[in-house]
Amino acid sequence: MDREIEDLLVDVRAQQDRVLEIQRAVERLEIVGYCPGGEVTARLRGNGRLIDLVIDPQAYRRFPPETFAALVVEAVSDGQRRLAEACRERFAPVLAEALERLDGPDR
Repeated sequence: MDREIEDLLVDVRAQQDRVLEIQRAVERLEIVGYCPGGEVTARLRGNGRLIDLVIDPQAYRRFPPETFAALVVEAVSDGQRRLAEACRERFAPVLAEALERLDGPDR
């Protein structure tokens, strides 16, 4: 029985190491989000921090302030959505493996 517990602890530690490695990789990501017309782009780090906002100079003249603000919000929201997708993709194998272990070999 002690050997089973030791093996389980080794597996848990290995999984924790994988999760930390993925988390560090995600934090290094830079994701770009766009508003539908591409007038505004927002660049975010993997931790969700907004690090850059690029605005087409023509957008200042073409849109009223409330529409312009909505474009900025759309670009940031798109970046956040893309970041969430990237996180899901990177963590999916670890989650699938964990669920498989919970289900056990008999299911």
